[in-house]
Amino acid sequence: MEKEYIFQFSGTKQEFLEEIEASFKNNGYNETYNYGEDYLFEIKGEEFLFGVERAGHSGGMWFISKIYEADNYIELRGYLDYIAADGTVGEKLKDKIQLTLLIIFLLPIVIIAFIVRFIIWIINKLRKNPKPETTEDKLIHLMEKILNCKQVQN
Repeated sequence: MEKEYIFQFSGTKQEFLEEIEASFKNNGYNETYNYGEDYLFEIKGEEFLFGVERAGHSGGMWFISKIYEADNYIELRGYLDYIAADGTVGEKLKDKIQLTLLIIFLLPIVIIAFIVRFIIWIINKLRKNPKPETTEDKLIHLMEKILNCKQVQN
């Protein structure tokens, strides 16, 4: 079951859209997406989609939310989901074959990399270094710091 995230914005839906436009205005625009810092934004019907983390060549983690309006605030309720780019069946098959061959040839290097990462993780635990930023941290940063919403516990 996916974790539901709830954010509140003090203002109307129109004011929220203006906040998004102000936050993303200096970063270009192209028909569908607003590019802001490291985030994407798209409206699909009644859903607001926020791209919070890139994953792979053209897919990524998106916060998919619906807006519920109240008297003096709006509430965004949604979940994080991976959305991949569309492609033809031939392209997908070619990608799977390439990925399989890549895994076979690079498996020894991957194993060594995991061992090194494990050693680095142990060293960081011993030094008590802060953990790396997660997708959830990036979502909360976007909603709270950039778009002036506050997270509500459900």
